[in-house]
Amino acid sequence: MKKSIFAFTIASNDSVINALKKIDSNKVNNLFVIDSEERLLGVLPESVLRQCIINGGSIFDSISSVYLRKVVSIKNTCLIEDAIELINSHSITFLPIVDSDDHLVNIVTKQQLSYILLQDIHSDLNYDFSSIDENEFNNSILLASMGVRKPKLPNTTSKNSAILIYS
Repeated sequence: MKKSIFAFTIASNDSVINALKKIDSNKVNNLFVIDSEERLLGVLPESVLRQCIINGGSIFDSISSVYLRKVVSIKNTCLIEDAIELINSHSITFLPIVDSDDHLVNIVTKQQLSYILLQDIHSDLNYDFSSIDENEFNNSILLASMGVRKPKLPNTTSKNSAILIYS
């Protein structure tokens, strides 16, 4: 597992309080639950932790009884287009990427996929998405909204290409 995705994971036997601390310190709404071999087991939304405490659970309880075992994920051998389809069809913002043995190997966000498309970066799901600078992404979105694009050669590996002409 890449070190950069560690901020989005938690061990299945960890406590509610540790999950809350990790969510708070990393400014995320969900954690991906992994076992000792880093296989993806589920997802732990902040709202589930809140509900656990409201229902009388202790902050020292294990998350093993509360995390959601049904998690949308994608294999690292799939295409970027497949990841986009999953994110859009399930209305999620983070997508865990697993290998053939369900080990968590990467995580991609909706924002990172948008950047990849906007910058016409040729990549697969093994790309280091954490290398995308959020400020650079925001600047690209701003420039694109004003019609400013980096000059590019046509994308010959993509199924669909669009040419924008401004007069």
